[in-house]
Amino acid sequence: MTDAPKPRIDRQVAKKLWIREIIEGELQVTEGLQPNILKTARGEAGRVNVLGVVVDTQALPTATLRIDDGSAVIAVRSFERPLNQNVGDFVQVIARPRVYQGEPYLAAEGVAIISLAWAAYRKAELGAPAT
Repeated sequence: MTDAPKPRIDRQVAKKLWIREIIEGELQVTEGLQPNILKTARGEAGRVNVLGVVVDTQALPTATLRIDDGSAVIAVRSFERPLNQNVGDFVQVIARPRVYQGEPYLAAEGVAIISLAWAAYRKAELGAPAT
């Protein structure tokens, strides 16, 4: 008996963006298993990578953080596990962009507390955020 090869599923690269670019981008909602696509000036993204400071937290009914990267503030929601970050923590978020009742938010895949030194590195990568 031979094992049939499993189909390969490629994970999309999480595009590094400023929060303002996510909010101002155009989200194209797709059907089925295809990911939603966010169109921005930097290109298309099905997943995003953002850095920011936690400015608010909420545990119920859905674990939610609000993060600020200096360009804008956005909600980060986790439907599967709690978010254990606190106000003032500097975090990296890998997430899928979503919209609920006209408000953009990020559906968290991963949230990690990181060193503030990464903020300078990200600014050098992306340039200063538009204000």
